[in-house]
Amino acid sequence: MLEDIVVFYEKVNAIKPVIENMYRASVRRLVVVTVHIDKEAVDKAKELGIECVYGDIISD
Repeated sequence: MLEDIVVFYEKVNAIKPVIENMYRASVRRLVVVTVHIDKEAVDKAKELGIECVYGDIISD
């Protein structure tokens, strides 16, 4: 899940100018919605400024 957070962040930032140009609006926040997430992914998301909505934090 940690890698998914990083890839999500990178992909959104790669297409951010296109989205802002097409819709004439800025991307104000990033939100990840998931049923399960691990603690490292939550920490990385906070570090990158991504909000997480989740049901359960899983541990290895």
